[in-house]
Amino acid sequence: MNIPKFIHQIWWDFSGKNRKISEYNLEWEKNRQKIEKKYTNNGWKYKLWSHKEVQHLVRKTFPEQYKVWKQLSNIEKHDIARCIILYNYGGLYCDLDMIYNKLFIMEKYSSNVKIILRNTTTTKISITNDIIISCPKHPFWVRYINSIEPPSLFNFIKPKIIQTFQTTGPKKIQKLYEETLFKKEIKIDSTLTNKYFINFFVRG
Repeated sequence: MNIPKFIHQIWWDFSGKNRKISEYNLEWEKNRQKIEKKYTNNGWKYKLWSHKEVQHLVRKTFPEQYKVWKQLSNIEKHDIARCIILYNYGGLYCDLDMIYNKLFIMEKYSSNVKIILRNTTTTKISITNDIIISCPKHPFWVRYINSIEPPSLFNFIKPKIIQTFQTTGPKKIQKLYEETLFKKEIKIDSTLTNKYFINFFVRG
């Protein structure tokens, strides 16, 4: 199955105050609007997912993992949400702190490529999850979602950022990539940032 031209972003206010993006970070909202306009003007669909919509999608498509989902931190839920969205709909996910630079060209990739993961370096594999591109219904995401476990005492004693990287974030995805039988269908690409997107926090 091909990768559809559908771009996804997620927003919910972790503080519980139900602020809009513009109330939290005006630059993020301006950039989000730019991404939406640039992509929809070029034949893509766009959706900004809310917490309520994501929660409904998790409960509907992976009900057996919903109990685990409810026990996780907001950041861990956010990590899982992007993968469940891509499993169901396919397309391109990018974090709200990724600045639009250039329209992503899907056609430059072979039709055999079903998932594109961003690499943070050109010298070794170091996967991150701020940009993910995927066809729908790929079994790699089923493996990822079903491998998520409830919080354990061992995880609680780790620094939170390390815990999240390993339980649901980039380290989790990289570990599954290293184990997967679908490597020929997964492209590890270091050109996704700087060429198509620039991280909000590292821009010059």
